[in-house]
Amino acid sequence: MGHTQGEWEVKETLIDSRDTMFWHTSVVANDTIRVAKSSGVGKENAEANARLIAASPKLLAICKAIKEIIDYEGEINNTATAVFEQLNQAIAKAEGE
Repeated sequence: MGHTQGEWEVKETLIDSRDTMFWHTSVVANDTIRVAKSSGVGKENAEANARLIAASPKLLAICKAIKEIIDYEGEINNTATAVFEQLNQAIAKAEGE
């Protein structure tokens, strides 16, 4: 079974009305479908959790691409360079850069 396809993005971050120590952040796919709701102690923590969740589909795709490169028995070409660039982009997204 697969996950919801499309670009996952961090959307609104709201303080918990019952306990102001906690914040909740939505992760939305294709700008319409909420795929996750992240929580954390403090706004920064909640948003960091949400960024990591939002990066998950890209991280999975990059891991699969790296596996293909490692499994490849021939000469590694420019594909490796492109995959590592995508890996850097996924990590940056997860870290909020």
